[in-house]
Amino acid sequence: MRRRTRLAAVAAAACLLSAAPASAADWADVDPFAICPTAAPSCLDVTLTEMRERLAGHDRTCNHNGLFLRNYINVTEAYAKSLREEPELFEDPDWLAREDAIFAAQYFQAEDRWKAGRLSQVPKAWRIAFGAADRGRVQGIGNLLLGINAHVQQDMAFMVEAAGIRAPDGSSRRRDHDIFMKVLARQYDRILADAIAYDDPEMRIFQFPNNFDKQVAVTLVDAWRDLVWANAVALTGPARHRRGHGSSGGSS
Repeated sequence: MRRRTRLAAVAAAACLLSAAPASAADWADVDPFAICPTAAPSCLDVTLTEMRERLAGHDRTCNHNGLFLRNYINVTEAYAKSLREEPELFEDPDWLAREDAIFAAQYFQAEDRWKAGRLSQVPKAWRIAFGAADRGRVQGIGNLLLGINAHVQQDMAFMVEAAGIRAPDGSSRRRDHDIFMKVLARQYDRILADAIAYDDPEMRIFQFPNNFDKQVAVTLVDAWRDLVWANAVALTGPARHRRGHGSSGGSS
């Protein structure tokens, strides 16, 4: 037990201190329109169907990569619910739907390439996450953190840049990026409960009094998402704009 807890701490440190650098080439052939051609919120149903099919495969084989995907499904379901029940939360639900489609396509591509043995075409952060899960190198919290690290710190800035950081009228989409954190925070308890119930009962040790674990996790992911936006702004530079790639730059 003590050894497994140390391994979890190592995984957490890896997420905090050594996010692998990404390049646009890592996902250059991702086609979000294959998943969401209309960029409508209803596209989430298509994405969720694909996610659930993949999770069923992981669960049948007790593959530890299922832990991250279960978390991903929880978050996507929460977003779909918020669109149905609280549409006023978001300024541009269609933009978020396009984000969701691109983000999912990045994950699907990385996983498919990993399974096919095309390791040189899998981003480094994902090779670390998939490899640790396949070989059982870390406990559940490690699998979860490594997956989140890869998808947020590896993939997300390119996803945001591809979706466009500004609306057609020139206004920033930062508000919708930030408000989505509210949806994520609401899901923390369910994510941890499902991880304990379906994947690793030992994750109970990360349930602390007074919601301290939730405060730490939400603060960490919020900080990562701030960095993601800054990186997306950096990607959307004048040179790219002149080439017709994305929107104009800006930090807000």
